[in-house]
Amino acid sequence: MAARRDRDRWLTRNRAAAVVLVLLVSTAVLGFVEQKTIPADDINLIALPAEVGEWTVVEDEASTQSDGSYTLLRRVYQSADGRKAHVTVQATYTRLGSLRDWSLAAIAAGWTTAEETVWQSEDGLMVARIERMAHKADRQIALTWYTSTQSQAPSLKKAEMLGARDRLAGGRKPWASLYITAQSGDEQADRAAVQELAAKLGPGLRQIMDA
Repeated sequence: MAARRDRDRWLTRNRAAAVVLVLLVSTAVLGFVEQKTIPADDINLIALPAEVGEWTVVEDEASTQSDGSYTLLRRVYQSADGRKAHVTVQATYTRLGSLRDWSLAAIAAGWTTAEETVWQSEDGLMVARIERMAHKADRQIALTWYTSTQSQAPSLKKAEMLGARDRLAGGRKPWASLYITAQSGDEQADRAAVQELAAKLGPGLRQIMDA
C-alpha cells in the first residue's frame, strides 16, 4: 500500500514537471517566432482597384503598424445611387495571430449577430462568413474572408477557436483579411453589395499576398 502511494506521488510530481517543461518550451518557441517578424511595409494594398462595377472609392486611408507587423487599408466605396460600403483590409507576413477578426471586434463594441451564413464565390475559391448584425437602431451586413484557407471561419464560434490556435501555433506566411460592411437599411441590397465587392477584391488581394 505504501509502495503504491509512493508510486502515485512520483507520477504526480513527474506529470507536473512535464507540464511545466511543455509551457517553458512553448514560451521559448513563441518568443523565437515573434523575433522573426517580417515587416509588412511593402504589402501594396493600395493596388486593390478603386473602382468595382458601379462602386467607386470616396475615402481611402492606408497605414502600417509601428512595429511593422501588419499593414491596414480602410476604404469607403460608394455606388452610383449613393449607397456606401466600408472595406477594411489587414495584411501581414508575420504570425497568423497578429490579425484580428473584425466582426468579433464589432461585437466587443456592442454589435450583436442575429444570423450567420456562408457565402462562396462562383469559382469556389472564396468561402466567406456573412453576418446580419444589429446595434441599437442600426443594422448592417458584414462579410469576413481570409486569404489563408486554414483560417476561414464560417461561424463566430469557430473564429474564436481559430484565433486562439493561431496565437499559440503562430506560423509565418503572407495572409490577409477582408472585412466589408454595408448598412443602407435594405438587407437584400447590402448583402448583394458585400458579395459583389468581395468577389472583385478577393482575387486581387490574394494575388498581392502571393507576390
